[in-house]
Amino acid sequence: MLHVSDRPVVPGSTPSSVPARGRPALGTRHVVATVVVGSLALALALLGDWLILQPADHGAWADVVRSTVLALGLIGAVPAAYVAYRRQQTTEAEHRLDERKEHQRQAELDDANERAAAKDFRDRYTAAAAQIGSDKAPIRFAGVHALAQLADEWGRTEIDQRQTCIDVLCSYLRMPWPLKAPDDATEQEKLDKNRLRDEETRVRETILRVISAHLHKDRAAESGWHQNDFDFTGAELPAVRMPHIRLKGAFNATDATFSGIARFDGATFSGIARFDGATFSGVAWFKEAVFSGIARFDGARFSGDAQFKEATFSGMARFERATFSGDAGFERAMFSGDAGFREAVFSRVAWFIGATFSGSAQFREAMFSGDAGFERATFSGDAGFERAMFSGDAGFREAVFSRVAWFIGATFSGDAGFERAMFSGDAGAARFREAMFSGIARFDGATFYYAGFEWAVFSGAAGFREAVFSGDAAFDASTFASQAGFDRATFSGIASFGCARFSGDAGFSRATFSGHAGFNEVVFSGYAARFDEATFTNQPNVEEATISGLLIRTDCSREDPSDQPRPFQPLAADTAGGPE
Repeated sequence: MLHVSDRPVVPGSTPSSVPARGRPALGTRHVVATVVVGSLALALALLGDWLILQPADHGAWADVVRSTVLALGLIGAVPAAYVAYRRQQTTEAEHRLDERKEHQRQAELDDANERAAAKDFRDRYTAAAAQIGSDKAPIRFAGVHALAQLADEWGRTEIDQRQTCIDVLCSYLRMPWPLKAPDDATEQEKLDKNRLRDEETRVRETILRVISAHLHKDRAAESGWHQNDFDFTGAELPAVRMPHIRLKGAFNATDATFSGIARFDGATFSGIARFDGATFSGVAWFKEAVFSGIARFDGARFSGDAQFKEATFSGMARFERATFSGDAGFERAMFSGDAGFREAVFSRVAWFIGATFSGSAQFREAMFSGDAGFERATFSGDAGFERAMFSGDAGFREAVFSRVAWFIGATFSGDAGFERAMFSGDAGAARFREAMFSGIARFDGATFYYAGFEWAVFSGAAGFREAVFSGDAAFDASTFASQAGFDRATFSGIASFGCARFSGDAGFSRATFSGHAGFNEVVFSGYAARFDEATFTNQPNVEEATISGLLIRTDCSREDPSDQPRPFQPLAADTAGGPE
């Protein structure tokens, strides 16, 4: 049978299968009609059974009636349940549609609020930037604080926008200062110029105070400024006081000038810290500072004292070609990475007492005009002092060198103290080839795995008393112009003094030579050479060795001085010809 829809059809269109809201769909009517027709058919069938069974069995008739009533009840419940289910679906669909509309409305409202807030921030940023660029100092002060407040508010959600505000403050510090009045200027012109410079100083000090306050350890996490970068490249800065700041971002002060005091004591730099080419006109205070990243001070100039006492350098620390005109203090500093001081210049005292170098420590061609103190310093990596110049006293007493200590070509104009220093480890070696010691050189009680002093020159007294040479000891072609003391020294490996020159007294009393001892072509021209109670496990090589002064042999017998050099033989007469 043809079913005609009761909905009007728009001319030129086809009937839609989508039902209008609140009305049952065309499929629903089909289902209901089918259920009704089926129910009637079932009822007629049951009724026919009743008519057939009525004359014969009244009990069967009752069952048929009950079945018919039950069937009609179920038949009525099914379409009702289906209609209720469809109505619930329609209600839920309408609810979801309302929720989507509300969500869209709220999103549009939030977007409008964000746009309004962004516009407000942009307007405030523009106004603050205009203020800081004013030619009037009070307005510049206001601009500094306006930018700082904007950075605080803006930075809560937008770290990049906070960086924008910080960049403006840093860029202001990088701007040139007002020029000084020329010498031929009038007094009024000079006063005006000085006033402008004083105002500018106060503005810049204000910026630095604001930055320091936001980076202080007690406020850094709250302000969030510690996550940002600070660029002071080439800036001319007045007094800088940033003690105990915390910074995760980069700190760049390359070629900056610190005209006054620079305080960074207790500061923590987690990112890279760059002070390359920076000039510190006043005191530079980095005591107990922590550098977790790379710390670079290459070419930096410290006109006043530089204090890095107990500073911690977790990454690479570079001070190459740095100039320290005042005292340089690195006592108990810790260098976990490589430390580079190549060609650094220390005009006054340089203290590295108790410092710890876990990586390589490079002082190649460094110049120490004052005293240099490395007492009790620990060098776990290679220590490079090649061609370094020590004009004052150099103290390495009780220093520990776990790997190679390079002092090749080093110059010690003052006294050099290496008493009880330890040059240990299988990879350890003390290399002093061609080193020059003008003052007293003390290595008494020092411990060497391998010691190389070939062609070294000792102009002053040289003390190696009670020194322990676990490996080979090479003093070939070395020169001892004054007293040389090796009394009670222990040579476990080869001890080679071939072609050495002893112009002063040479003392080897109670020394022990367990390995081969070579004194070939040695010249003893001093007053005496003492080998009393010395022990040679093997016959020493004394080929072409000569002596002019008093000789005290191993058995304490004496051989008087002579006008002419004579063959040198330190052993007792009854053992001199023994087997090697």
